[in-house]
Amino acid sequence: MSYSHSITSLFLLLLLPALMTNCSEDQIVEMENLERDLMLTWIALEREDEPQIAAFNDATQKDWQLMSQQYRQLRMSPAVRQSAGRINLWMVNLKNAVRHNQPKRAMMAVSLMQNELRTLRPQMGINHPADRLYDFYYQWQDVVAASNDPMMCLLDWNEYEERYELAAKSWTEYVAARPRFSDTLFPGYGRNAIDAEEAAVAMTGSLRQFGLILEQADHTLAAEPSRMIDDLFFDYLAVVTDYPVELTAASLSPL
Repeated sequence: MSYSHSITSLFLLLLLPALMTNCSEDQIVEMENLERDLMLTWIALEREDEPQIAAFNDATQKDWQLMSQQYRQLRMSPAVRQSAGRINLWMVNLKNAVRHNQPKRAMMAVSLMQNELRTLRPQMGINHPADRLYDFYYQWQDVVAASNDPMMCLLDWNEYEERYELAAKSWTEYVAARPRFSDTLFPGYGRNAIDAEEAAVAMTGSLRQFGLILEQADHTLAAEPSRMIDDLFFDYLAVVTDYPVELTAASLSPL
């Protein structure tokens, strides 16, 4: 079997663990290891944590290589096969970007892979907790951009508020639906239960406070709080993925 066929088989398994009755527990763990290591790489890139960027990218690449060697071809639609090819390309881009110290290029590769997953999994009937986190983050980037732009990215006020409300809704849906335990993908749910809950409460409180700031109808007041919520999100993600950096008390305080 060709390497490309192996990669497409792997990608289908990454997308469809919840639907595959013949997928062993060990295989599901391997899939979740891959996505967690990709998340850890994302956190390291955001924090400009160079030693961890290299370490977690290496782990991600090894996960990918291991799975591609183990899985066999499965039937799949042309759309999924094309998505698999894109993921494989972006994984190579990530490896090369980290190797050549190009963090923006590396972040773009991670973003493209996350967007591919969060677009395809719902189409497959999978309500995955990671996708709700991705939804919030990328929706919140629209809020950050408008909050920190003198022209609000040419949005009118109602459009600006709608973007905030959409992101806040995604966060609320994630909190309501998150599993109590996810030992491989989100080991911090159990391992750091108190810190995880405190970080989630900090996020929820800060988003609520941001809504109150918007009632003053001055987007310049929201610029710094929007960036602080970005930081709080990565603090939360670090806790639930068990990233090897402790949160400070200050980082857990609501706005």
